[in-house]
Amino acid sequence: MRSPEEYAAGYLKGARNIPHDRIGAKIAAVVPDKSAQVILYCRSGRRANTALETLRAMGYTNISNFGGLEDAQERLGLPVVTE
Repeated sequence: MRSPEEYAAGYLKGARNIPHDRIGAKIAAVVPDKSAQVILYCRSGRRANTALETLRAMGYTNISNFGGLEDAQERLGLPVVTE
């Protein structure tokens, strides 16, 4: 959900970056199982919420918005990677 600049500045280890405005077209290639866990985060959680609604409308059932990078990092305990 993070912009390319935000993603390059820091992301959670193992994260896949799909822009919120392209998630509908790209998610099936990354997560084909609509019952698989999908955790979303962005800078503040707003774009992640937009993506969550898109995924919900597509039939994904196990999706969560963890807010911003720091919130997601705290909840998941994963390291932040920078490029």
